[in-house]
Amino acid sequence: MSVIKSDLNTIGERLYYLRRNAHLSMQELASNLIVPVYGADNKVILYYKAVAQSTINNIEKDINRPSSDIIIAICRYFGVSADWLLTGKEYEPSENQGLNSREKKADHEQDKTNSTPDPQYLKKIIREEVLNFMRSEEFSQLSLNLLVKKLETKQTKDS
Repeated sequence: MSVIKSDLNTIGERLYYLRRNAHLSMQELASNLIVPVYGADNKVILYYKAVAQSTINNIEKDINRPSSDIIIAICRYFGVSADWLLTGKEYEPSENQGLNSREKKADHEQDKTNSTPDPQYLKKIIREEVLNFMRSEEFSQLSLNLLVKKLETKQTKDS
């Protein structure tokens, strides 16, 4: 998106702005936003589905806040950042953001002195890497490929 307005105060206003600029009806946008549906354990994706028109309506009217899956779908569809969609501002890292100074120092000391990292430190690093991968285009393509294979297998079994 080339020009982004900065005077939009809510997620709903920003979504409405994006949708109207793209000349889409709520139904057209809803049918283009595909989100995963998870199993009971919230770990396994069972299938993907389009968002309901009422969901778009409720987000635009600021009745409901979008789920993380819907936020990701909106951002990918319109090519905007989650920072802008959620806050109206682009992310600007600063030295004081993120870990507090004690945690930064502990992480730095961990790297320098201990050849065997703390399990909590490893969990944090692994979690960050997994989340980054899940946000990547490569992950989206892998998920789509798996879905296509499952559908092809199901069609073959049904035939």
